[in-house]
Amino acid sequence: MSSRVLVLFGSLLLAAACDSPGPIAPTPVNSITVAPQPPDARGPSVGRSNPAIAEGTTVESTVNGADPVCFPNWDATGHCRQYDFVSASDGLVVATLTWAGPSRGLYDPDAFLVAPDGRWEYTKDAWPKKQVTIPARSGLTYRVVVMSYGASELSFALLVDVQS
Repeated sequence: MSSRVLVLFGSLLLAAACDSPGPIAPTPVNSITVAPQPPDARGPSVGRSNPAIAEGTTVESTVNGADPVCFPNWDATGHCRQYDFVSASDGLVVATLTWAGPSRGLYDPDAFLVAPDGRWEYTKDAWPKKQVTIPARSGLTYRVVVMSYGASELSFALLVDVQS
């Protein structure tokens, strides 16, 4: 093959790769007040009653392999605990997740905040503390999800606040 053909082929291959949608990411659910989602739903589990978290209160609990799977199409090893949080004011809901180390890197637990309209955010920080925020409106209920990977038990502390 001539160098022109190789350059043309390489350019076409690069252009095709740049137009691809990239890795498949979980898509958010439509609402946190809907009936249970079908098995192929992507996003935190919805449609079930969860314990309530009061603003400024630290919840200490555990997640293990017996807890429900939260993102069956994203990571079937991600078991979770879910909570409901009612925002007392407009601002940012801030969820802070801490756990005893050592860090397991990619397999560290995550926290998710799910808005009533289905938008969600997750923690991107590293051990020993992760935070996630989402815009909040007074009186609305937000879902707070703590997810751990694998069957081993994870003890955690979760604090939820609203910043005005």
